Amino acid sequence: MTWDVRRRRGRRERVGRGARRRGALGLLAVTALLLGGTTGTARAGTTDPWPVSVGFSPQQLDVLPGQWVEVFPYLEVPVSEPEPDPETGVVPPVHDGPYTLTFDASGLDGIASVDLSCGDGPVTTCAYDRMYWPDAPVDVLTLRVDPEAVPGATGTFTLTGQGEGLAFTSFPLTVRVAAPEYQERVLTEPAGFRAGDVLPAPLGFRIGNGLTGQGAVLRVTGTRGLAFARAHDNCWYAETTEGPLTAQGAEAVCVVPGTFEAGAAYELTEPFGVTARPFALREAFTYTFQEGGAARAAELTAGRAFVRGDGAPLAVRRAAGPAEGHADDVTLTLPSTGAYDLELTGDTARAGTGRTVTVEAGFRNAGPAWYSGAGGGEPLSLVLDAPPGTTVVGAPAGCAPEGDGRHRCRLDAVAEDARWTYVFELRVERKVHGAKGSVTLAGDLSQDSDHADDTAAIVVNPVGRP
Repeated sequence: MTWDVRRRRGRRERVGRGARRRGALGLLAVTALLLGGTTGTARAGTTDPWPVSVGFSPQQLDVLPGQWVEVFPYLEVPVSEPEPDPETGVVPPVHDGPYTLTFDASGLDGIASVDLSCGDGPVTTCAYDRMYWPDAPVDVLTLRVDPEAVPGATGTFTLTGQGEGLAFTSFPLTVRVAAPEYQERVLTEPAGFRAGDVLPAPLGFRIGNGLTGQGAVLRVTGTRGLAFARAHDNCWYAETTEGPLTAQGAEAVCVVPGTFEAGAAYELTEPFGVTARPFALREAFTYTFQEGGAARAAELTAGRAFVRGDGAPLAVRRAAGPAEGHADDVTLTLPSTGAYDLELTGDTARAGTGRTVTVEAGFRNAGPAWYSGAGGGEPLSLVLDAPPGTTVVGAPAGCAPEGDGRHRCRLDAVAEDARWTYVFELRVERKVHGAKGSVTLAGDLSQDSDHADDTAAIVVNPVGRP
């Protein structure tokens, strides 16, 4: 049996026309991109294969076990809608000739089944007589999700085409079985929290998408200025103290058994202790809950040196209050108050015209906090303005010229006891007695405790006897 797409219009009209057109726009946009925006009314005067796109709108579905979902296969052609015949009012086909569309639902095995129109699945091929400009789906199919489908499983439903003189491009439908979505309780920084304090973090979660969760895996991370006590034997702890400062920090992964009802709120039976180290400032504390058990925890800790805790197990109980104030992947910045003291020192040098002289700019952090760059303002940098009559002919790595004798050296994270020396080479183009330049800190210095030492002088050929 062959199918005339135009004859099937009556069935399609049961689907909202506006929704169909909106759904078609996605594939139309993709098709226009692939085909360079080709337009026209029908193919004529060419022997090249005619590009046709087939696929689904949308191209990705998140489904629940046991759910029934309608899917809309589409056929898109690189032409504008033909005008009706002025005498008969008949809209001509854009392609007059047979072709087939093959629906392949085998990639959904174990996830879902699909009712197909022209044969029993999971793979069936439908034959068509001609192709009309597609202002509606090719069909409306019902996808039935297996009630026993495994949350997180993913499968594909493919639509392909074949026909003489036609070149089909396929855009498959990806179907993902939704897993329980654990949302974390939102946290706030306690008033007056400072470096050296301990935060008793009241961690908790709820499941926000109507599914029941089996087990919970808690993952907690903290940047360099935070530490976690190894207090629970169902938690594994790691600390990174080497490498870039911004990559250092603490991490914990905990496994909590249990069945957790959709929509209900749960909390730890005791707060999770987070210590702010003496140099802590604007640290990122992040935590997430997700469904799972020991296998998931093993994935999260694989390849790194985690140590199991040695205290009583971490436990969860149902929260007494309403299931409100939750969000995905909660991050808390703390302590938000504190200070560092970044200091610069300058240098003096003497040299005749045409000679090269070396000057050193000293930089140190007098603490107590480190600078992590987490303030969100302008990045920190050291700026050298060369003294008049001199040219910079040598600069440290990471320092770039900006014109008019200025060089900028970007500062990334700065440890609480950092001390560096920046060496510049200056050539004296003309001798200027008491030629004075400077080195200056630029950027977000809102938490620098003393701005008086954020600038220092660089002097060449100072006035007076050496």
